[in-house]
Amino acid sequence: MAAQEVLKGIIRRQASSGRTVVYSSHILEVVERLCDRVAVIHQGRLVADGSPAALLAKHPGRTLADIFLELTGARPGISEAPSGVSA
Repeated sequence: MAAQEVLKGIIRRQASSGRTVVYSSHILEVVERLCDRVAVIHQGRLVADGSPAALLAKHPGRTLADIFLELTGARPGISEAPSGVSA
C-alpha cells in the first residue's frame, strides 16, 4: 500500500511540473482520482477519450469501470462510441 502512495506522489509531482505522464491501469478508481485525461483503447482502437468528469457526465449513473466494461464489450449497455470516436 505504501508503494502505491509513493507512486501516486511521483506521478502528481511530475504532472504538476508540466510533464506528460502516461499511466496505464485497470484500477479505474485510482485513474479517476489521479488522471486529468482518460483514454480507453480496445483491440487497438481508441473508443473513449476525455477527462474522467466528462466521461462520467456522458454516461450518467455509471462509474469509469462500468464505462470501460461497456465500451470494451465485457458488459452490454453503451450501444455507441462517444461522439468523435470511431468504432
